[in-house]
Amino acid sequence: MTLTAYISKVTGYFSDKRVIEKTATLLKKIIEHKTIKLWQISDDKREFERNKKLIDNSLKSVLDDEKIADALIKHGVEKLCNNKRLYILSDHCDIRKPYAEKQENHGKVRALDGKIVNGYSTLNSVILDERKKNLTLSNISVFSNKDDDFICQTELDDYHKDHIKNPIRKAEIAAKIEDERFINMGVILKKHLKEQSEAFKQANPDILLCHVHDRAADSIEYLEFIRNELEDDAVVRVKKSDALSLSKCRNSNQTKINPDTGRKVHIKLIDSNFANQKVYLIEKLTLKGKCHQNAK
Repeated sequence: MTLTAYISKVTGYFSDKRVIEKTATLLKKIIEHKTIKLWQISDDKREFERNKKLIDNSLKSVLDDEKIADALIKHGVEKLCNNKRLYILSDHCDIRKPYAEKQENHGKVRALDGKIVNGYSTLNSVILDERKKNLTLSNISVFSNKDDDFICQTELDDYHKDHIKNPIRKAEIAAKIEDERFINMGVILKKHLKEQSEAFKQANPDILLCHVHDRAADSIEYLEFIRNELEDDAVVRVKKSDALSLSKCRNSNQTKINPDTGRKVHIKLIDSNFANQKVYLIEKLTLKGKCHQNAK
């Protein structure tokens, strides 16, 4: 039995997800340290103040990102659920805080000049309404790569390959995986889309959704998640570098024999043919003020 299930009788009295998570973390530390003295189980002053507010009834309801996300999804469903098809465009964006020092859980993000600075990561979605040709902000997720529950994909892959040498960190990762409380961009992305997809289909079971993404989401795992679990469609921009950096191109499933080495290698997408292709005819297409007849 997981700790979350064990303490469910306690957390069942709360409705706020963050309060439930913080209560579970606090109880876990109480069990781990075998004491209820907050200053002994808190890593720093900020954690001590958070725990104190959690149990002294001074914790106030705040407008956090999850409440904003719930409101955005609800508004989007009410406004657009009667459409036959919707396009959900999602992309990652950093909130850069290079001069902030006192905000909680500062992560590390890349500034426009390429330098690494303090900040947070966000995932945002807008929905394209074909009929009215306008965009509606539909969801937002905010997270930090310095959050206690953050496990980057590289470290997660190393754990599954048994490459984590630090036994303490290895145990931490195992516990987070067992309790299903770790986060990274992949986890956030799936949760972010699933919330929207389920909300729209609950309101309109016949609605067709198509998720549109930049090349950061061009993985087989992600595409299979959209197709098999969400039962939606997807358009993803695949990484296709120019001729000066072909080594960075994504590979296709097609293979060929390298004449220099005699080894079988995968063909770059830039040189391969897609298995399924279709030509669409558009009677009138206007680009940059110029109208094109019967465009393919």
